[in-house]
Amino acid sequence: MTDEDVSRFLKLFTLLTMEEIDTIVTEHIQQPQLRIGQKALAYRVVQIIRGTDAAEQAQAITEFVFANDKLQRLKEAESTHTGIKG
Repeated sequence: MTDEDVSRFLKLFTLLTMEEIDTIVTEHIQQPQLRIGQKALAYRVVQIIRGTDAAEQAQAITEFVFANDKLQRLKEAESTHTGIKG
């Protein structure tokens, strides 16, 4: 999806208000490298289809996949679940 498609797809595929869409598009235009519009669209579409829990899970997975600090995140997750300090 191109940057130009963000506004159109948010209007077509989400239940966001025009004000919310305008805010997202403005933030997206200011920092397109962060892909704010695409992330918002993905979250809202999954939320509509699969629910909020699934949208949050998909968002967390995506953030991990594209993170530069995967090893540190895994260590933190492990210590949280096992009570062991890394």
